[in-house]
Amino acid sequence: MFTVDCPTHGGRTLIWPSGIDAVHNTPDGIEVRFHCTCGHRGMYVTGRQLLDQ
Repeated sequence: MFTVDCPTHGGRTLIWPSGIDAVHNTPDGIEVRFHCTCGHRGMYVTGRQLLDQ
C-alpha cells in the first residue's frame, strides 16, 4: 500500500494492492499505474534512476 495525491479527494489517500493496475520498469524509474477508490487513475514513479555507464 502507498499514498498518492488524489485531485478528486483533494489530498493524500491510500492505494491498496487491489488498486495497482500495472508496474513497469523504465529508465526513469518504476512506474506504478493505479486507480483510487474514487475512480481517479494515475501514475506514481519510484525507484532509483539508472545511471549512464
